[in-house]
Amino acid sequence: MLNFKQLRAFHEVAKADSVTAAARKLNVSQPAVSLQIKALEKECDLKLWNRVHGRPVLTPAGVRLLGYTERIFALAIEAEREMELLRKSAGQLVVISTTKLIAAYYLPTAIGAFRALHSDVNVQLDIGGNTWAIERVRSGASDLGIVVNPGSRSFVRYPIYTDPLVIIVPTTHRVALDPDAELDFEQEVLILREPGSRTRALAEEALRASGRRIGQILELADAEAVKRAVRAGIGISIITEQAVQEEIEAGNLVGRPFLDGSTTMSIELIYRKDREKTRGIEHFLEAFRGDTTEVV
Repeated sequence: MLNFKQLRAFHEVAKADSVTAAARKLNVSQPAVSLQIKALEKECDLKLWNRVHGRPVLTPAGVRLLGYTERIFALAIEAEREMELLRKSAGQLVVISTTKLIAAYYLPTAIGAFRALHSDVNVQLDIGGNTWAIERVRSGASDLGIVVNPGSRSFVRYPIYTDPLVIIVPTTHRVALDPDAELDFEQEVLILREPGSRTRALAEEALRASGRRIGQILELADAEAVKRAVRAGIGISIITEQAVQEEIEAGNLVGRPFLDGSTTMSIELIYRKDREKTRGIEHFLEAFRGDTTEVV
């Protein structure tokens, strides 16, 4: 493995075309620079310099090596600058793990308002499944999580949103035309998110608890695909009210209470109890947890 100090000595001599000038820049003696270069030549088992009229002149091998050292030290300077930027912004980046549904329908307005108050704090959203987002917080990869049902005593937990589940149907469906019409889930195509979705889990648990039987299920990857399929008349769905509010208000879909209307999705802000809180995290917690009480 080539030695960084030896490469630095070689690089400075090559750029200055002088051992004396290189030693001055490196703040070491001339013999020390010469020893570093001799050690590098020994390591490479190649002659890197010739002396012509008392001055060092690069050999072909030395010219090739100089091309590499120029790239190495350019990257070193870039790395130093990047680390300096990170030092200056320490405490000003908040990394939050969450789900696609929460990021799309619950966070944009709130994060926009937060950034208006704290423009010096950068918010990074890492998006994945609910279980993945919880594990990111548990492992320390994320500062905070905004998730559903974290279910762990190792977290500090604050409920920040509670949203009821609703049934959505196309505008031509008989339930859309007659609000008093009964809905037989066994006779409907029920369009749901993939297994692992918390919305789906809540809906299926509530249906089982009520004794309802489910007929055909169509699985789709995200809420937008679910809504498009319902609009196309393929089936009906159960979704959080916030996720479909725009379509209901625009008259593109019709929403009805799901069962007795008591099935809700509780979204929580979580962080590890032993998490060191930077100024950016403190600002975010103050803004998002508001007057809510910690879940114990």
